[in-house]
Amino acid sequence: MNSTKSREGIWGGRGSAAKINAEHARKRAIEAVREADGGRGSCASSLHLEGHSNRKNTKQVCQEMARVLEGVRRKDITNFEKAVYVLHAKGYEGDHKQITKELVEIIRLRGLYDKRDRWYDTNDLLVRAWTAFNGAVGPRHVISFLRDAGPKAARGLSDDGVTNMIILMKRQYQRGD
Repeated sequence: MNSTKSREGIWGGRGSAAKINAEHARKRAIEAVREADGGRGSCASSLHLEGHSNRKNTKQVCQEMARVLEGVRRKDITNFEKAVYVLHAKGYEGDHKQITKELVEIIRLRGLYDKRDRWYDTNDLLVRAWTAFNGAVGPRHVISFLRDAGPKAARGLSDDGVTNMIILMKRQYQRGD
């Protein structure tokens, strides 16, 4: 038996490092879900105390985010919860879990799953569009557009591009297209 091993033999190759990093990110996301579920932090109770959400909805939001998004923080969960609450309160159809899935899907389609600071602008844009256009354009419409555009175009679309796309969809809605 050879007593010396190569660095790769001892520590593993690049694939092992990527796997370890992915597992670490997943563990952090699971911890955020558990924290929200247990109410130890302010995630599960923050909006509940304000009357915007309850623990079940918070848990659903956390689970949907952790399923796709990387590096979820407590303030990210709060941001998503508020967006979901406003959309739901303003008449957007679907329960909190379904609305969260749609918001997360938009983030994923745009390639922003690991760009936490861009999630806020995207959610804000979607909520403002829904309320400003009286429900003419919502997350489902944006998802449909992004899927039709294809992965490369969806990922390359800036926030201004998404805004312009939403305005065009609203005009189509008004014309009955």
